[in-house]
Amino acid sequence: MRRGAALFVAIAAIGTFHGVAIADQSTDVNNLKLGVQSLTDTVIDQQKQIDALKKKQSESYGSLKLDKFSITGLIQSRAVQADSGNHIAFPQGSNNSLGVGAAYNGSYAMDGSAGTLEVKRARIIMLGQPDPTTTYKMQLDVAGAVNSPTANAFVKVLEAYGKYTPGDGSSKYPSITMGEFANPYGYILPLSPAGFITPERPLAFSENTNVGMWDSQDYDKGLKLTYGPKNVTLIYAAVNGAGRNSENIYDHFDSLYRVGYASDDKLLNAGISYYDGQIYQAGTADKITTPIGKKELLGLDAEGYTKHGSFLIGEYERGTYEKVGYFAPNGNGTYTFAATNDVKGNMAQGYYIWGGHTYNKQSNHAFTLAADYDVFQRSLSDDTKSFKSGSSYDDVNYGFGTMYNLDKATRLRLWYDKPLEVAHEYGTMTPPRYGLYTAEMQFSF
Repeated sequence: MRRGAALFVAIAAIGTFHGVAIADQSTDVNNLKLGVQSLTDTVIDQQKQIDALKKKQSESYGSLKLDKFSITGLIQSRAVQADSGNHIAFPQGSNNSLGVGAAYNGSYAMDGSAGTLEVKRARIIMLGQPDPTTTYKMQLDVAGAVNSPTANAFVKVLEAYGKYTPGDGSSKYPSITMGEFANPYGYILPLSPAGFITPERPLAFSENTNVGMWDSQDYDKGLKLTYGPKNVTLIYAAVNGAGRNSENIYDHFDSLYRVGYASDDKLLNAGISYYDGQIYQAGTADKITTPIGKKELLGLDAEGYTKHGSFLIGEYERGTYEKVGYFAPNGNGTYTFAATNDVKGNMAQGYYIWGGHTYNKQSNHAFTLAADYDVFQRSLSDDTKSFKSGSSYDDVNYGFGTMYNLDKATRLRLWYDKPLEVAHEYGTMTPPRYGLYTAEMQFSF
């Protein structure tokens, strides 16, 4: 019996130990299951976060916003062709081997040949707001590096500035901007090329060298004060006056003043601008041997839109601009653009009108029909001996075309411009009035 009892006790003990072991293993398994479930939940949460981030990035493409930072831009690829059938007297651009300037459209295509494929603009814009009161912006144009294989190809810095607004950063407080920014004069000068109706700015407002009254001055370096809590915006800017390509080499800063109005629905906008400065001349700081021309301009602009898609945009500027340019004959059927500085008291004026209608403007396939009329009178002064007023120093163009959005990021533009008058030296023959066809694809992101 003792052996049996001992055996029974031993078996019971083994069974108890075994049961405890099984129970412990069961607990471990349950704990393991809980651990796996917790890990699974974490992975699912992380995947949800990744999916949400992907969704956010996908939805924000076209203005890639990553919290307080965004990247946008545009690419304008073009085919241009002059409407001349005479290839001997074909209006070549300034990059031509003969080194002569284009003599059609008052210089709409001054930077290129009369028939070419080109990347007119390729821009990247970086915008950020690290704090509610601080905003920064940088805009680069890399089209120069794309179009030209020469050593002169370069990337242009168009904008690089910071803006500070006190208080809560809202528009009820004035802001201060410092750096390189769009000149706050009129409508077309600070407007992005993505918003142009015509392929280029109108002549009097052109930023191309020697074409209008804003040589490389679509952007400039300086300081700007802005205040616009409601429908009226007040702006003052002090700038170098040398544009984006150069620095101020004189002891003078140019001043800009602007008062702008916008209706509550933004269908009616208007403004008055005033520029008080000098005509920048590169290469010298000697104001005695090389007098500096005066640049004092008054501008008016108005933009009207209807809810149905029609629009009418107009702008006018007039003032003292002591520089006169025109196309001079070379004697071989070609023309070179010539400019005379320090034309004392010279008065100039320019204006343009854009009109048209946009169909389905709220859709991704908006379709626009439009036309333009563009006038730049380079000399209105009767008291200058070298230059006489009249159409001799006038550029007058008209144009028409269409724009169609293939999708929300891609737009096709077909445009034709034709000069009625081309500025030329008084007493000489009028240069050929060649028209220009432009076919453009614009890609925005």
